Amino acid sequence: MSDSQPSSKNRGDISIPGSVTNSSSGDIILGHGNVIHKTISQGSQSAIDMHALRPLLEDFYDQLAVLPISREERRAVQELANQAIKATDTQQPQPEAVVGKLQQVSQTLDKAGTTVQAGSQLANSVLKIAQIAAPLVAGGASVIAAWFGLHI
Repeated sequence: MSDSQPSSKNRGDISIPGSVTNSSSGDIILGHGNVIHKTISQGSQSAIDMHALRPLLEDFYDQLAVLPISREERRAVQELANQAIKATDTQQPQPEAVVGKLQQVSQTLDKAGTTVQAGSQLANSVLKIAQIAAPLVAGGASVIAAWFGLHI
């Protein structure tokens, strides 16, 4: 085993076959590789505060507009962020979709060769979102932050 940090290409993705139980919330996260397919929450439809998450996602969307990436890449990441915002709908919230779209944003930024700079407004947005969305991901907020190359 190596004690080195994950490469920037890896972005902290964790590859775990089968199901994983998040012991802090009792939720079951189903997935393969680094892709989350479904989260089954025990006792509630949403394991996170979608009302608190929405304005953070809107700020995240705004911060993506100023990244030094191509217009097409900016459109792609903002569309993914917009889909995450829509998934917070109070009538039919889809917390798993929020997390999935955030991971897709991080992957798209990685493909564009862009990193989120620690201490930037975008990094602060990611870290705030990670704190609220933590119950939906095995490994919590630190895994979400790692998707964007950040550490908690």
